Amino acid sequence: MAAGTAAQTAVELYSGGKAGTARIAGTPIFMDGVISNMMAGFQTAFPEVSIHQSYGYLAELSEQLSVGNIDLAICPITPNEVPSNLSFRPILRGRNVIACAPSHPLARKAAFKFEDIAAYPWITPPAGSPLYSDLKRALDSIGITDFRVSFTGGSLASIFSVMAGSDALTVLPYSVVFMQRAAKTITALPVRLEHPERELGLLWHADRPMRPAVRRFQRFLETEFKGLADRIDERGREDVWRR
Repeated sequence: MAAGTAAQTAVELYSGGKAGTARIAGTPIFMDGVISNMMAGFQTAFPEVSIHQSYGYLAELSEQLSVGNIDLAICPITPNEVPSNLSFRPILRGRNVIACAPSHPLARKAAFKFEDIAAYPWITPPAGSPLYSDLKRALDSIGITDFRVSFTGGSLASIFSVMAGSDALTVLPYSVVFMQRAAKTITALPVRLEHPERELGLLWHADRPMRPAVRRFQRFLETEFKGLADRIDERGREDVWRR
């Protein structure tokens, strides 16, 4: 009887998405800067779900989904880039900001000109990252075509460390900066940039059944991002896009 009860409980947990495995992958900046915090909240609520996380950009993520190595991908993408065999659901529109340490000279100024920004070195994301082209496009949009690169590549943690110990600037999604507000390790300069057409969203294989734990995690992320989008809009209007 005890074994039967335990088996029934296990089945109910699995079928309800409260136990099982979810294989998740996504772009490094978003996974480390935004999704990791949400994963912690999900596993607090559903400790019996085991999450296996990996990294990748769109081409690699699409391939991993197609061959069945991952269940769900989280990445920024434009609508015309969605592979025909995959489903895509946007959860956050793309918004980039110029980021720096709170101690940066520009962060302490009440006002500054675009020429002031050009005087400082830049941290560029890895060449394969969508942020790499975003950085160049953003600087072009504010008239900065000649800039000095002091650090390139690296993880989000290393980018934060370099910024903390230098006057370097970088371009990051505002969602990443927003999620670090409690730690006060990074801030966004009040500069309007040209935003990319991409949206952060969820990708999954259209014709492959999704396990209950994966479906629950997907719904959890969609709910979390709905609230995050509202808070980002409110905070961004006050602190970043007021100019």
